[in-house]
Amino acid sequence: MHCNDAYWLLARQFPQLTTAELHDPYQNSLSHWANRVQFAVLRLKEQALMLHHTVAGGKGIWAISEKGRAWLATLPNADELLAELLAFKNHTRSESSSIEPNRHG
Repeated sequence: MHCNDAYWLLARQFPQLTTAELHDPYQNSLSHWANRVQFAVLRLKEQALMLHHTVAGGKGIWAISEKGRAWLATLPNADELLAELLAFKNHTRSESSSIEPNRHG
């Protein structure tokens, strides 16, 4: 999953996010929301729950590590969460247009 796609997938889980939080540039990030996600991913990578790969063109791809999958499996709604991630991954592969976030606020 491309990092940008992950921002919008995660934003759907937080309907209280404002348009400004989702779209206004923040420090060196796309938005305040992207900045918060980047820090969360950093913490997940430090715990070896997530991996980061750079592909052609310098774009980053995030992936759940085996350790991360094992941890996810312990969550009460793990089946639903993993199914949603897989559906989103398959959806983004089949579309050539960029994914826009749900706009809230």
